[in-house]
Amino acid sequence: MLNPDGVIVGNNRCSLTGRDLNRQYRTVIRETYPPVWHTKLMIRRLMEESGIEMYCDLHAHSRKHNVFIYGCENRRTADRRLQEQVFPLMLHKNAADKVAL
Repeated sequence: MLNPDGVIVGNNRCSLTGRDLNRQYRTVIRETYPPVWHTKLMIRRLMEESGIEMYCDLHAHSRKHNVFIYGCENRRTADRRLQEQVFPLMLHKNAADKVAL
């Protein structure tokens, strides 16, 4: 969870400072978006140390129940497309009442 300080006061997407942390991954400033900056640093370190097979960005919705998964297409490695679709499908098959595709 990137915004625990915001969630505790009822914010869905914003930190306690009112910053929307969603979609702030390309142009992140450490002082403005510290949770995103530190998450990116952690991911870089993990990739250097042991590699990462999958990164999940799970979301809740302000007006809908359950969770959904929004996946980005990996345009660099087209042959991995099927692999990218397997995890959401497995989640849906095992918990269709909680995970929407």
